[in-house]
Amino acid sequence: MATAVMSPISLILQVLSDQGIVGSGFQVYIYAAGTTTPQTTYTSDTLATANSNPIVMGSNGRFQNVAVWTTAGTILKMVLTDANNNVITGGTIDNIPNLGDLSSYTGTVAITGTLEVMGNVQLGESGANAITGYGTTAAGNVDMSPDTGTFTGTLTGMTATTTGTINFAKMGNLVLLHTEAAITGTSNTTAMTMTGVPAELQVGAGVLC
Repeated sequence: MATAVMSPISLILQVLSDQGIVGSGFQVYIYAAGTTTPQTTYTSDTLATANSNPIVMGSNGRFQNVAVWTTAGTILKMVLTDANNNVITGGTIDNIPNLGDLSSYTGTVAITGTLEVMGNVQLGESGANAITGYGTTAAGNVDMSPDTGTFTGTLTGMTATTTGTINFAKMGNLVLLHTEAAITGTSNTTAMTMTGVPAELQVGAGVLC
């Protein structure tokens, strides 16, 4: 089902001529942005009943109980004419975005302060649509659901090859490693390290252990 959004064309309060005369019978033609192809708009968010095109102003130069709704992602162009179809100076406005419609927005939104969202938020998957946090604090707060898994770790500084299953939980840039069973062996040095750690869990990948 298409998502309905309101066009700011709905917010036209009153139309006047170039001489300041109330625009009785003036007309608003609506086209697809950048074209002369008529674009269907609707009277409500149900998208069930189409507006006339043009929409004709009343004797007071106002819409007569008319609202302009369209589908999300539809960019509009309007042309305002008088009752005789003469285009009013400045009455052609192209590339009109819809109110609150971010469906076709591909830029960057910068928020300073606190963003409070009432309801559900769907975030993009990894890749081109991912949300990225910059800095250790932001990166750790982007995804609050930890990635978990296991790998086989090999201990160095031992008299014999010593391996074990290592569990990990990664949340943002914070990694927790733990074992569910003891890894035993005999050391032959005062230093011990572990190899086999996946690259995405290593400190060099921006991880804080």
